[in-house]
Parts: sequence; structure tokens; C-alpha cells
Amino acid sequence: MTIACSIEAASDRVMAALVAGLEIEFGSGAGRVLAKRFLEAEEADFNWDARVGALARQL
Repeated sequence: MTIACSIEAASDRVMAALVAGLEIEFGSGAGRVLAKRFLEAEEADFNWDARVGALARQL
């Protein structure tokens, strides 16, 4: 059996799980704030990796 869902729906579930885990670990007020910081850091890494990859393809 194959299960298919949109990236947006999967992203929402991942975000909810991340926030829930952070709230368990650090308290209810910190979950969303920490999740936002984690995602911002991941975005910066993603952008950096993309730039390095683009430069490597040019060489």
C-alpha cells in the first residue's frame, strides 16, 4: 500500500512534532520559539550548501 501526502501536510506534521518535543523538554513557552530558531539555522545551512554546490558545478 502506498501513502501519498503533500509536502505541506508533511511539513505541518513535522513542525507539530518538533514543537511538541521541544515543549516536553523545555516547557510550553519555549517550544515554538526554539523550533523557529532551529528552522532558521537549517535554512541558513541549506542556502550555504546550495551556494557551495553551485560553485562546485561551475568549476
